Amino acid sequence: MDKVLPTVYIYIQSYDLAEPYLKRALESILHQTYRNFICYIYDNCSGPAVRKIIQHYAAIDERFKLVLFDRPEEVIAWKFGIPDILDASQGKGYFTRIDADDALALDALERMVAFAEKNNLDMTVAGVYGIDGTSDKIIGKRCLERNVIVEGKEFENIFPDTYDLMRTHWLKLYKLEVINAVNFQNVELIGYGSDTLFVRQTILCSNRIGVLAKCLYRYTVYSVNKKVYDRNISRIYAPEKLYLHDINFLLKKCGSVSDNNLEFLLMAFLIELEDCFNFIKNGAFSDNKIELVHNIVCTSTFKLATQKINHYLYKNIAIWILKQDIFVNKSVLEKAAEILAVLSFYPAQLPSKSVEKELLLLLYIHKFWNVGETKSDLENQILSKMQAVPLLAQSTPFFAFLCLELVFDILTGEYVAALNWLVDKFENKVHYYLIHWELDLARLGLNISAILENAERFVWFKEREINYLLEHDEQAAKKEIEDWKDLLPYKI
Repeated sequence: MDKVLPTVYIYIQSYDLAEPYLKRALESILHQTYRNFICYIYDNCSGPAVRKIIQHYAAIDERFKLVLFDRPEEVIAWKFGIPDILDASQGKGYFTRIDADDALALDALERMVAFAEKNNLDMTVAGVYGIDGTSDKIIGKRCLERNVIVEGKEFENIFPDTYDLMRTHWLKLYKLEVINAVNFQNVELIGYGSDTLFVRQTILCSNRIGVLAKCLYRYTVYSVNKKVYDRNISRIYAPEKLYLHDINFLLKKCGSVSDNNLEFLLMAFLIELEDCFNFIKNGAFSDNKIELVHNIVCTSTFKLATQKINHYLYKNIAIWILKQDIFVNKSVLEKAAEILAVLSFYPAQLPSKSVEKELLLLLYIHKFWNVGETKSDLENQILSKMQAVPLLAQSTPFFAFLCLELVFDILTGEYVAALNWLVDKFENKVHYYLIHWELDLARLGLNISAILENAERFVWFKEREINYLLEHDEQAAKKEIEDWKDLLPYKI
């Protein structure tokens, strides 16, 4: 008596973008050498052309089941499709998912079911060809060199080699018991990568996992990026979310994250982030480019990556930052400086050749700098720049770090604001500043008052200078009094 073959339940979701490829996808399913399948087609408000195609296949073969939506649904597979399939199958057989713009090898289901049945696999994966969406020619592939079967925590050993294969929802053959065990509330809906999070949940629910060393799927690669998620702002935050999810996934699946897998995930994170950086600099999201780059670079994950991995992305970002208008306001300057500090990069000079701007940027980079062994080099460069700015030539880098607000106003020519800052420290007797730099601040006030031609404040700061000298250097005080006695409004 012939053995009854298990039913494979196929999920495919049709949409307008896939119209040029949809017939090819459905033909590849229709002509599978493995005949015991049921294909559920869920259509999310497509136009007449797509509806006509899918209705045709439902009419010629009863194994194609249609579910049409006339109102757009954000999530169909997990909310409708998979529950429907679980109900119809009573949790028996296999489940797989195909994208509407891709195609199966005609023997794909036969090979995968045979491999799964022979090895009692909960989850079966095969290789994939990348197909040019215009020419229909093979432009690459992802496939292992030999079949692999792992059980339980052994998955850690194949994680890097199967990472690309395990990221996408398509061409995974699951026992429906595995799908039934997945808690879909644990699958976070993010703008890019939700399918990866789904696959991770299925791996957690699978004990025996097999990878078939055969390309059985044809994945369409568009020459022009048409993916909606790449134009969504959430795209740029997805790499870190996926990295953190994968760390948590490996801890759950394998009990630990090896150094090899950690470095692999950090490299994968940087590769994804490079795409995001390119989207940002090419204006895919908004005009707040520096702020967006700041949001993806100034994270704990990115900082860890800079410590573990040497990558050309760091230099590319730094070069791009220095070509932007980072001095438009203090907020932008701070964000640009923090990015450069995270990248452990500070410039010897800027294209503007403005010593004031160069010094200002270096001071803000220092504010965020954490690389201890090179901090002294940065401070020496700051000192050199300060000596070229007359108002700061006699000051120290330490003074500039602690009085950064004042120095910012000086370097940007906001002398009124700088003068007010100085007056405030004296009038309110701010002990910290006066105990360290009372004389320096008084003389700085004199110089700024002179620049502003503010005679009243000049005299006011001259009094502060003489009062200080009376307490610390009587001879110098007497000389100052003699030189300025005719200008001072009252006797000191």
